[in-house]
Amino acid sequence: MNNLKLGCDTKKVIIVGTEQREVRDGSQKIYLKVKANDGAAYTVNEVWIDTHNQKRTTQGLWIDLDLNGNVRPSSILGKFLSYLGVTSVPELINKEIELEPKSNGFMAISLPS
Repeated sequence: MNNLKLGCDTKKVIIVGTEQREVRDGSQKIYLKVKANDGAAYTVNEVWIDTHNQKRTTQGLWIDLDLNGNVRPSSILGKFLSYLGVTSVPELINKEIELEPKSNGFMAISLPS
């Protein structure tokens, strides 16, 4: 029992697939299929963010388009694409991201504040 070590809540994963799904009332969301080195597979569609009052919460990868049909840079999806240095969803394949569990046990994407 004296060999206990501090664990880590976060998990590094590779994006292996993307899917666009209609969720409600015609709204569209991006779902990422990811795989960890230990073989664990997850589907994630939320990102941890800090709100204006410094509260940490998750928001979905909703598709929010501008008048030209491009992802709005100010949207969570736009910020996520920019963070990874890509300009389109297909370019996310093979990118490494970090996941962090939510209180319900489901995983969400962890980005630096």
